[in-house]
Amino acid sequence: MGAAFVEKYINIFVTLPINTDYSSYVKEILAEIIDDEMIVKLIVLINSISFSKKTSPRELKKLLDLIIIYKDDFIDLTFLEFSTLLIMKYYYKDFINIFSKINHLSNVQFKDLSKLNFKNDSELDIPQNIVNCMLELLAESNMKSIHRSLSKIDRILAFT
Repeated sequence: MGAAFVEKYINIFVTLPINTDYSSYVKEILAEIIDDEMIVKLIVLINSISFSKKTSPRELKKLLDLIIIYKDDFIDLTFLEFSTLLIMKYYYKDFINIFSKINHLSNVQFKDLSKLNFKNDSELDIPQNIVNCMLELLAESNMKSIHRSLSKIDRILAFT
């Protein structure tokens, strides 16, 4: 009787370590959709975010599924650009403020702009390594195409 009492009323809680490396998980989901080089670039962004934000495999699966479903609806963006915008918007709602110094109708590619054009102050609370990774993934993009796409991305994420 004493053992049954102890088993019923005493709980031992175990805390599992938080996963911050989603490399194999992302590869498994995207392997047949995009090439390995693009997967690796996306993994760098996802793993960087997982170090500063609470992430879970279920949450990432949901985001990657949304990316796969809606990728063809964004003709102004490449797969990587769309993925980057959707992931950044999900984890950092105000990340677009990084581009606040750039005219929203500008066609100039980000890689051709000076780092001074991008704002990252403490209010945004986005680690610099994530900003750098995002800018690298969006290097071929411009503010006009991103601005056009953000309202659609907001509608996609409204129900997540």
